[in-house]
Amino acid sequence: MSSLMIDSDHESKEGMHGNSHAHVGDGALPESNHPLPVGGGGGSGPPGWDGEPGIPLHRRRAVVKRRVLWWLLHFLQVLVLSIIVILLLVAVGIPVSDNGVPQPGDYTQMEFKWTTDPRSYLSPMNSTFGDYNVLLDAHLHTTYSDGVLSPKQVIEYAIANGYNAIIVTDHQTVEGSLVAKEYAEKHYRDQITVITGMEYT
Repeated sequence: MSSLMIDSDHESKEGMHGNSHAHVGDGALPESNHPLPVGGGGGSGPPGWDGEPGIPLHRRRAVVKRRVLWWLLHFLQVLVLSIIVILLLVAVGIPVSDNGVPQPGDYTQMEFKWTTDPRSYLSPMNSTFGDYNVLLDAHLHTTYSDGVLSPKQVIEYAIANGYNAIIVTDHQTVEGSLVAKEYAEKHYRDQITVITGMEYT
């Protein structure tokens, strides 16, 4: 019995080896101590992934994580540097907006040859009020303070833009508004009313 068992085991081993050799001949991989490559072998990934065998999955994930972190840190560095540059440009006084303030210059020859009727495109929020009867610009300066237009020009500018009432409020003086009022009453009595004012600063 013992001899038969040994012979049987021997034959079984020989059969296994025989099958192993037969499978290798059919294209199956032989047994090896080296790990098989994880990638598909397509060569589309970075070196050492698909092109080189023996890269475990956990190492590939670690490489991906490091690269993502590197790009994220790079992006944050660029963002911080951009913010610093913008703040420095603002700090040194680069104008972002002039807030509509006229640039210094000679406006004495400026004329206003247009006519605008705000009633053609504006209407009261409360329709029961009817049409506008007063179109007022309540804050105008002349060359008597920090304005760029003379009292005469202020009147002509207001009429050209459809106002029928204005308040001239030069800094620390009423002289400009008095001159404007006199000019309006002499030349545009039926078109505009000038209210005298002063901006005390």
